[in-house]
Amino acid sequence: MKAKDDNRRLMNQSFFKKILIGNGNLEEVEYTDLFADIFSGDGLNKSNLVGSAVS
Repeated sequence: MKAKDDNRRLMNQSFFKKILIGNGNLEEVEYTDLFADIFSGDGLNKSNLVGSAVS
């Protein structure tokens, strides 16, 4: 089941302050304060958090 666009946007805003994607790859991510400590670990593969870019 997929979330509707407006619900997905709200969920993304709760996790991320900024997401930059270039050439279909995750370039930079900035988390909200609430999730920064959880997701900022060196062992986390952040590329799995974002699906493939659609061209």
